[in-house]
Amino acid sequence: MAIKGHIATFIKGFVIGLTFRMPGISGGAIAVIIGVYNKLLHCLNNIFKEFKESFKFLSVFAVGGLIAFFALNKLLLQVTDKIPAISAYFFVGMLLCSIPSVFRETGVEYLKIRSTPKPSMKTVLKDLLPFIIGLAIIGGLGALQYSSFNGLTLNGVAYYSFIVFAGFLGGFVFILPGISFMYFLMILGVDGVFSIAVDKFDFVFLAPFAAGMVLGFVLNAMLMYRFIKKFRRQTYLVIVGFLIGSVALLLSTPKYVPVANEIGFCILALVLGGAVVVGISYISKYILNRAARSSVTVQETSVEQVAEADIE
Repeated sequence: MAIKGHIATFIKGFVIGLTFRMPGISGGAIAVIIGVYNKLLHCLNNIFKEFKESFKFLSVFAVGGLIAFFALNKLLLQVTDKIPAISAYFFVGMLLCSIPSVFRETGVEYLKIRSTPKPSMKTVLKDLLPFIIGLAIIGGLGALQYSSFNGLTLNGVAYYSFIVFAGFLGGFVFILPGISFMYFLMILGVDGVFSIAVDKFDFVFLAPFAAGMVLGFVLNAMLMYRFIKKFRRQTYLVIVGFLIGSVALLLSTPKYVPVANEIGFCILALVLGGAVVVGISYISKYILNRAARSSVTVQETSVEQVAEADIE
């Protein structure tokens, strides 16, 4: 992997790392937008077959993500706590502008205005079902935020078992485009203690949480890899349902409902959030195009192409 390839991978990992602390924005969705999702799944699932290239990519990617997470966690925590509604609308803007990038992965063409031939009703219903499933899952998560999880009091082994379990579920959903890692921790009632543990480097909490998270992340990466290879259209339609459902979930959460004097700022934040996603998408495409034209990064480009071909 050339130096330019390392830098690009580090930046992508850094961008994904920022999403850890953003309630409402999905790291998986951003990975799709910046063109790294398929390669991430490919490397995780072929770590032993293609150890050298996969390990290089994953290690540089992880370093970028961890630096972003630990360096900016406290700042993002303060911002989201002080202006929750405005922050939420910024994330909503990001989510809304993520939808077209994810939807393109479905391969659905008949929604275009001049699309021909027109689909049969059976095809439409088959595509609608996974989309509804995605919406239903997000609706279920929304109902969980009012469940007994938030009032759960545990001690000793039960407490640490729950931390590992929470980490496992957090890692599992993080690889899913459309489901926010931090929002999911909020549903489990551990978002506050998680943020404090990161801020204070409390490894008594972070070590078991990280162990569970890595296990969940890798397990779901294996599942997503196989689902996308066998059921690409349906899988991405479920993910589109996740994204649209997440928008509705954020906007309906009492904490994120703006007061009268915040509405103008919320609209501005919405536009800025969308602009960030469009900018990330544009920069990612520019980097990939430069890599494709550069003889210095021929090897890196070929690895990207292998990942795309493998998962498709």
